[in-house]
Amino acid sequence: WTSVAPLADPAPPAPTLERARHLMGTILTIRVFAGGPASSSAVEEAFARVAALETAMTTWTPDGELFQVNSRLAAPEGGPRSVAVGNDLGAALRSALAWSRRTDGLFDPALGALLDAWDIDRPSLPGPLAGGLPAARAASGARRVRLERTAGGAWEVVAERPGVRFDLGGIGKGIALDEAARVLADRGVTSALLDFGGQVLVVGRPPRDDAWQVAIADPVDRNSAAILVPLEAGSVATSGNGERHGVEEDTLAGHLLDPRSGRPTTTRGSYTVIAPTATAADALATALAVGGLEAVPVIERAGGLWIVLERDDGTGRLRCLASRSLAPRLDALVPLSATEAGCRPAAATKRPDEPSGDGKDAP
Repeated sequence: WTSVAPLADPAPPAPTLERARHLMGTILTIRVFAGGPASSSAVEEAFARVAALETAMTTWTPDGELFQVNSRLAAPEGGPRSVAVGNDLGAALRSALAWSRRTDGLFDPALGALLDAWDIDRPSLPGPLAGGLPAARAASGARRVRLERTAGGAWEVVAERPGVRFDLGGIGKGIALDEAARVLADRGVTSALLDFGGQVLVVGRPPRDDAWQVAIADPVDRNSAAILVPLEAGSVATSGNGERHGVEEDTLAGHLLDPRSGRPTTTRGSYTVIAPTATAADALATALAVGGLEAVPVIERAGGLWIVLERDDGTGRLRCLASRSLAPRLDALVPLSATEAGCRPAAATKRPDEPSGDGKDAP
């Protein structure tokens, strides 16, 4: 959903080092623009760190630690309710549960049972719960679990009821990006850009510019850039249903679940958040995609900037809303809705789901 593009310089300086790896089901590209002689080994170490986190957080392969945790938590009545987890997974779950609280539950890492029940673009492990959607709803939500430290200092997941399953798809890439950037910085890299399947995180400043330039894709055609965003530091993440959706009873049904209803969201827009860390941007973009403009106070309390893009069904043009401080800095790369001169602050524009008159995120 995001890609790097030049703003004023049509031929930006080439990175001194660029490598890519297939990780977490997508491509992680690391471009280094300034660093010491150990930059090459630093990049390889960053890839290795992300690979280790993938093993801890994945639910897609039986050797994944979270896959195994979910399988144990999903045991029938009388099965185990407490599962020990390693340091990487424990830290990831702690961060995910904390962001669930900070987003008032709009981001929720414990919706695995519902995702399986809806058969949404993931392996069903170890199969949907008996009892269908009501049983899945009862076994879903961060309120059903807690993370504790044992007397020996190990992490332990405690579930209130059988069937609870985690899914870190709304925060995992962010966690991995932050760790990769930490490795690079610790090894002397001072200017780098990391692009993980569309979520971008930067280290330092770009060559010859004060800010990196990040292009946000059109919510309908993700191969086309729509808005250009200056990024001085931190991360940009976009969430939304995009091309990954189905139709249920003539209503758009997306791959994102609303924790409040337990049902797929129906949005067609894209929801972008800029935040100081990739973890924050990832979780907040998910929350914005689920809550829409009603989630804006949550995003802003957490220190995020936001952009909402939607196509006007009448004109086919793009409607754009953004944080008040960010809107004047955005450059539209496609025609905007005819009555809008640019991507304005929300206070000066109608809600995206209203007709345009007088003049919102997935990696």
